[in-house]
Amino acid sequence: MPVRMRNGNLRKVVEIPLKITKWILAVSMLVSLTTFADVSVSSPADGQTVNSPVHVVASASAANGVAAIRVYVDDNSIYLAYGDNIDTNIDLGGGSHHVVVQSWDNTGNVSKQEMTINVAGFVGAGAPSGAAGVTVSSPTNGGGSGSPIHVVASSQAPAGIVATLVYLDDQNVFQTNASNVDTYINAGPGSHNVVVQSWDANGAVYKQPVSVAVDGGAAPAPAAPQEQAQQVPSGNGYYDIDQLGGWDSCNSCAGDGGSGPQVGYSLSQWRNSPSIDGQSAQFWLAGGYPYSGALWWKQVAPQPGASHFVYDLYFYYDNPGAPQALEFDVNQVVNGSRYIFGTECNIRQYGTWQVWDTAGHHWVNTGIGCDAAAYNWNHMTWEFQRNGDGSYTFLAVTLNGQKHYVNHTYWPIPNGGNELNVAFQLDSNYAGTEYSVWVDKIGLTYY
Repeated sequence: MPVRMRNGNLRKVVEIPLKITKWILAVSMLVSLTTFADVSVSSPADGQTVNSPVHVVASASAANGVAAIRVYVDDNSIYLAYGDNIDTNIDLGGGSHHVVVQSWDNTGNVSKQEMTINVAGFVGAGAPSGAAGVTVSSPTNGGGSGSPIHVVASSQAPAGIVATLVYLDDQNVFQTNASNVDTYINAGPGSHNVVVQSWDANGAVYKQPVSVAVDGGAAPAPAAPQEQAQQVPSGNGYYDIDQLGGWDSCNSCAGDGGSGPQVGYSLSQWRNSPSIDGQSAQFWLAGGYPYSGALWWKQVAPQPGASHFVYDLYFYYDNPGAPQALEFDVNQVVNGSRYIFGTECNIRQYGTWQVWDTAGHHWVNTGIGCDAAAYNWNHMTWEFQRNGDGSYTFLAVTLNGQKHYVNHTYWPIPNGGNELNVAFQLDSNYAGTEYSVWVDKIGLTYY
């Protein structure tokens, strides 16, 4: 388990700081949705029988303006549009479906319209026959595979493919804003259903299901030959931690009081694009839950003699309005104390770096700007130290070559044992907008 569990504005300690207050306010706003916002669905009608693709047309209004509209089918997020209206076609299988069209206004208030429809038939995604579709070259339909499953697919459409997702047994496990997929997906032994699904620029959906039997063996993956070597410190440090196996993670533990929403999330390692060294790690947080989060951490061998640390990595994120904050931590348990070198780039609220006061259980705004740009690689370095009197200090942060001295000192909390890990957390905005962050060349040096 991580040494701390927290959201973008709190650790998961028993406390009620700023982000919980925000969430309570958001929940209270939901009670009076009809006062603030409204969703109107003109197609399809509740109880209607339609063909697939289903034409979904809706609009939303709100006193504070509408930020986004999302379509859910059978509790799965299917389509997202920014603005106050939506007009798209969605491929659905035959039978009864529960459809929800939900909107968010510019202060986080939610409004939604629910309906049940019946799909009579499937006539494709609206493109000319043969002009669009998904081709899965790996795994073979009906064939076998080790784990992780190597998924290779490509999509095409006259309007151009804007996104591709991979589902494993109806769970979203990978996504990319591209027409090609080449990734590895962990799966337990047994029969599994893999679906590769793409969207074109007009919102039309294309998909290809594949059945695969996992035998429990290991399919080749780029990280396999590196794991043992990378676990051994090299020059008083750990390098390319993003390429190591054995990352732990959770979603609800990253929420208020350690019991946040069960938002979807995933880690896809060894991504060749975008990347610095050809093997980045893609951290993805699903949408649909305001102020939600997901936390990942990787344990390395404890170094009880180490008192100075340098946490160095590159990160790249898409969808610039989606992150509330990005959190980068080093955690050490030594000499009966737990030290949380917790930092966050608070993108949406302050645009500054914040650091974690472990004993005080709250964030402290440093006033130092964190202007990490979307769709670009950002190089981050944090320097920390444990002090002789038992306290700890955030020494300095360097972002994209600009170094700032922080010199904030705090106290740890009691804890037995020996531990050392690095952690990374994604926090979503008020609308719960999905996004990905690619992290590369994670290094932790110490002395």
